[in-house]
Amino acid sequence: MSTIETILPNQHNETVQWRGHPRRMRITGPAIAGSVLITLSSLGLYIYLQDIVSIPQEALLIPAVGIVLGLSIPLWSYVVLLNTQFVITDKAVYSKRGVYSTRVDRISHPMIQNSTLIQGRIGRLLNYGSIRVDTAGVAGALTFSDIRHPREILDRIESIHGIDHTEDAIPGTIEEWTAIAEEVRQLRVAIEAD
Repeated sequence: MSTIETILPNQHNETVQWRGHPRRMRITGPAIAGSVLITLSSLGLYIYLQDIVSIPQEALLIPAVGIVLGLSIPLWSYVVLLNTQFVITDKAVYSKRGVYSTRVDRISHPMIQNSTLIQGRIGRLLNYGSIRVDTAGVAGALTFSDIRHPREILDRIESIHGIDHTEDAIPGTIEEWTAIAEEVRQLRVAIEAD
């Protein structure tokens, strides 16, 4: 069900540049929570079965529910992860989410106003992060969340626009920056004159 046709129902003439999912490590937290819940519930069940403490039979339901929830939490997180897909084509970027119902967001490349790399210290160290794509008037219109190698993916998006993104590059020409500096000087003189 995660084939490209499910994301591009009417866009078969597009060429896929990249396709991916969030990192599988994203389910680590739910897996740990589920393991703790299963362990505590199993301990409660063991205590009940060993008749260490006199517990009413209805209380047996609590560890059973805990075990079921402990299994369900990481399983549900994994299903959500598998049903989240990001695609970059030569014409647009897509985000598909949903288990029961599906939501596909599409932004054509000419509509993209800004693309941002969001990466913390650990993300830089382990090479993962998120990319936010903005359109005119809608900030954060589409987000590729928790993906591997986000810099490479951002470079793909920007290369389609003809942007050569380098860390040390300063936008604009020297003439444009000189004109801005002159305007700032004039504003400063006007403010100080008041």
